[in-house]
Amino acid sequence: CRGRGKENAKLEAHRKYIDVQIALTGYDLIGIKPLSECVTVSSPYDDARDIVFFEDASREWIKIKGPRCAVIFPEDAHAPLGCENEIKKMVIKIKCDEK
Repeated sequence: CRGRGKENAKLEAHRKYIDVQIALTGYDLIGIKPLSECVTVSSPYDDARDIVFFEDASREWIKIKGPRCAVIFPEDAHAPLGCENEIKKMVIKIKCDEK
């Protein structure tokens, strides 16, 4: 797939799953911001898809380059595909314990 660029990469968060984002080839830029600091919801939480989107800007950007990965817990929002290049990546979802 092709990255969206930092301006078009939207922050998202999950409640039920940990995301493991793996760059297989190329690299990705992933925006990160603590969920507790996100205030402007652009799409409300969808329980069936386990996702909520925010309009907030990312606090920082991390670069993952193949074959590295980023592990993102429900406490953090993330904006994948902040790169502008072609990337081959895989996302693994790990179910969290019910609270």
